[in-house]
Formats: sequence, structure tokens, C-alpha cells
Amino acid sequence: MCLVLALVGNGEVVIIQEDDLVFTEIYREGGEKIEAISCCRDYMDKLHILFEQSGVICYNNYNDDETYVVLADGTSPEFGYMEDSCYYIYIYKDIYNYFFIAEYEFVLYNDGFNYYELTMITGSVGDEYIYATSDRGGDLDIWRLTYYYEDFIQITDTIGEETDINAWDKYVVFVRTVDGQSDIYIVKVGYR
Repeated sequence: MCLVLALVGNGEVVIIQEDDLVFTEIYREGGEKIEAISCCRDYMDKLHILFEQSGVICYNNYNDDETYVVLADGTSPEFGYMEDSCYYIYIYKDIYNYFFIAEYEFVLYNDGFNYYELTMITGSVGDEYIYATSDRGGDLDIWRLTYYYEDFIQITDTIGEETDINAWDKYVVFVRTVDGQSDIYIVKVGYR
């Protein structure tokens, strides 16, 4: 188990890895802050890191070297793991999926609406659940896509706009803003 953090301060961005309370700096640069960061270990125990910065997604398998490369224009990168392979999902107008080993990318979901951020969890039966904010219902609500089933289910439908979503186990945590007032909410969503 490890924790990867992106820190911003003094005009620099630093990525820190924590393993058993030992903290190691694994990336540092000047410039724009990191908007989102995601990491996973594959079956070979290599750590893969994605981050979003200035509208592009950068990638590094830092076990091999310390070079980060731009993979794509996009936002909200999230790792998944399937059949001994890491993959990631991100937003660039549509919701995209990219498999590292096969170097294969495809549009996972496109219905003509806008998606702004996403988060993802693995359910108890092994399905991936993707939660995204979208204006497809009028205002900004949270929708859920099960990886193998190409249809979104609306999770929230309340006055206000949902942002800053994060999913964990059977819950989604988010910020809802109504008339300029922002509050943190948690919704138990379960699995299908």
C-alpha cells in the first residue's frame, strides 16, 4: 500500500510518495499546479502515476525512469486495473479509455452532453463504477456509468451544482453549491 500526493507551494509542484511512513520526493517542477493525480500498482508491482496539469495528462512509470510524458489532452485521469493491465479513463469532450499494454484507446461513452470531472471505484463484484458530473439533466449533477454497461444512471437530482466528486467503497463525497453556499455531502450509492 502506498500514498501519492501532489503538493503546491513556493511556485513549485512536488509529488511525494509515502510507503510505511517513509516519504520520498518523486517529482518536482516549477509552474502550474496539478489539478488531479491518480496512481496504481500493476501485477509486476510497478507504480504508475498520472496527473493532470494545464489541461493535459502526464504519465510516468517511475520504476523505469523519472521522465513524465504527455499522454493526451484531457482532465480527471483515473486508473483502473483489468486482466493484469493498468488502464486509465479520462475526459476530453467525451469519456475515453486507454489500455497501456495494448496501447489501445477508444471512446468509452459519448451521448452529446458535457462531462467535467470523474472518479472511479471497483465494486464488490469486480465491476468498475465511473462517477462523473454532467449537465445532461440541466444543472450539474452526478451520474454513474458501470464500465461494462454503457448507460449513465443519475445519482443526484437536487437544486444546486455538484463538484469535487470522490468515490470510495459504496459512497460518493462531493460539494454541492446552492445560491453561493457550498456544503460537503456524502451519498451511499451501493452497487448494481
